[in-house]
Amino acid sequence: MHVDLYSDGASRGNPGPGGYGSILRFVDSKGGVHEREFSQGYRCTTNNRMELLGAIVALEALKRPCHVTLYSDSQYLVNAFNQHWVDGWLKRGWKNSQKQPVKNSDLWKRMLKAKEQGKIAHIGVTAHKLEVAFECVESGLYETLQYPLSYLASDRELELVALCEQRNVGFIAMKGLAGGLLTNAHACMAFMTQ
Repeated sequence: MHVDLYSDGASRGNPGPGGYGSILRFVDSKGGVHEREFSQGYRCTTNNRMELLGAIVALEALKRPCHVTLYSDSQYLVNAFNQHWVDGWLKRGWKNSQKQPVKNSDLWKRMLKAKEQGKIAHIGVTAHKLEVAFECVESGLYETLQYPLSYLASDRELELVALCEQRNVGFIAMKGLAGGLLTNAHACMAFMTQ
């Protein structure tokens, strides 16, 4: 069984009030879409804790082992697996490369335990800056890129879409109507579907 997990978290201030939101999405053999949402707010937390907790809570909700594709914009979460930080932490007894205790190790331990319930296929990345998005695609570390794109896209942004296609990197266009700059929903949708 394949499940998509979309997760995000944030805090205002670091620490400060914050929360997370995540969605598990499964399409059954008849094409029926099943979704389950998770969210929680906290009075005092950090951005990284919320990014982690959003993914953890959804993974912990899985009732049986399955193939999970986790989408997150958290470099903290993405790099911990794609750049094998977690492997180093485990080898060093939950110490980082500077021999200091790993921050949020309580959540990382929960993440690893939850991860045992399913195989995470890959972790996607969100980039808000064009050159960072190009670097992510060219690095070969990510299978999916999420980037703000609309019918006002520049030629360089369209080159990014073409590069994703060339490198077989999934592309998720986000924020087609973001910031109030784009007010023609029909034009945005027409652009996004081409």
